[in-house]
Amino acid sequence: MAAMGPPGGGRNNITSRLTRHTNVLGVNEFDDQTMLKIFTTITDAHFSNGFEPQFMRLSKILVQATLHVYKLSISTFLPTPAKSHYIFNLRDFARVIKGIRLIPSSNMKEEDKLMRLWIHEVYRVFYDRLTMTEDENYFFDIIRQTCSDIFRTNIDKILSHLSLSGRVTDNDIRNLLFGNYIQDDSCYDEVTDYKLLIKRMENYLNDYNTISKTPMNLVMFKYAIEHISRVARVLLQDNGHALLVGVGGSGRQSATRLASHIADHELFVIEITRTYGVNEWRDDIKRLLLKTGLEAKSTVFLITDNQLKHESFMEDISMLLNSGDVPNLFPPDEKAELIDKVQNIVRLEVSLILVFEKCTLLFWSYGDILLANIST
Repeated sequence: MAAMGPPGGGRNNITSRLTRHTNVLGVNEFDDQTMLKIFTTITDAHFSNGFEPQFMRLSKILVQATLHVYKLSISTFLPTPAKSHYIFNLRDFARVIKGIRLIPSSNMKEEDKLMRLWIHEVYRVFYDRLTMTEDENYFFDIIRQTCSDIFRTNIDKILSHLSLSGRVTDNDIRNLLFGNYIQDDSCYDEVTDYKLLIKRMENYLNDYNTISKTPMNLVMFKYAIEHISRVARVLLQDNGHALLVGVGGSGRQSATRLASHIADHELFVIEITRTYGVNEWRDDIKRLLLKTGLEAKSTVFLITDNQLKHESFMEDISMLLNSGDVPNLFPPDEKAELIDKVQNIVRLEVSLILVFEKCTLLFWSYGDILLANIST
């Protein structure tokens, strides 16, 4: 069985000499009403959990606004050889909704705050992928128009505290931050006190340097804090992953290390030697999967492009992100031992004990535990 996206946007068609040997099945994309139904059901369930009644009214509007931004993004920001990462799919839609669900009802009392949260989440999911200034400006125009047409409000009113002139610009939205690092209870909430934010980040850095064998000498300026906040948000979500793009020495690894410390995640890195090859890579991946899957330790796997010595490394990472499993990684004897251990975990964590007749089901349980505890 194989799968592919439709040709176009950087994806090539496949030759009929290949397709004649297969049974080709095409699956249509969801229509708008189907997507609205799916995601509105999710947001309705969230806002029925202790939120004020007015937020239920905004539930469908939030999904409509997200759908509008999603459809404009996939039709406007097309992938090119210079922008090959401009690829958006339903997972991005779901990430916006998942980000909105991070904030508890105790921290959400104002409708305007919910709209600010929505702006923050669509910026993190869609805007952060953009690399051209004209694309960033156009995305800001999309958000401004969406606030006016769908939310029936003015973005200058919602974000008035970010602009001294009264006219919000794309650059002003850089100051819109939500995170779990500002409160002692680690709840996801809006950052409104920038001086307190700097102090908290400096405290996290001092804590990190106290326990780390490789302390970091960082200056907590605005640009660094923005990126630490973005990485920290990714680590809040199960199977969160991020591709950090930048020149060497720009602080990508430092931001990841500090964000991992803020999230209380273990950091997993590989050590490349002259003789490091596929076998050593597979052994390291085994250690990573056993740590996250069996020990259920939340772990960040930090890897740089210089460490990807073989193309198979990238293929294994792709499989990890998609399914939590790397094919043929464990031989049959190790897999049987792993399944026995997972069965014990399932018995401990599930009140209703089910007898699994097929090992595959238990291995899926292992994959679910792994995906909940690994970030790349």
